[in-house]
Amino acid sequence: MTRPAALAAAIVLLAACARDPRQALRGEWRSDTGRMVFYRDGQMLIEEAGDSAASASMARYDFPDKRRLRIRTLAATPVEYTLKVTGDSLVMCRVDQSATCYRLRRAQGE
Repeated sequence: MTRPAALAAAIVLLAACARDPRQALRGEWRSDTGRMVFYRDGQMLIEEAGDSAASASMARYDFPDKRRLRIRTLAATPVEYTLKVTGDSLVMCRVDQSATCYRLRRAQGE
């Protein structure tokens, strides 16, 4: 790799690492079991696919810090997740139960 190409690659890598997860999170994410849509105003849609029909609910989200996401639903205690957004991949793991993780991919067209 030439020196200018290596420099350009390093700049792209640094820009990707510095991307604010709060902005990267916005939009629609899907998994085999449902989808989540994160809106700019701190609201989100959670839609879980069940055996017979999908169930949808609205929730609120915020960021206690740059790498943690807190989700508040109407009926439950707020839950915090570690957050990692890489390209079209989102991984959220519960802070209080490290074995509970959600892996989602960005919806087409986002």
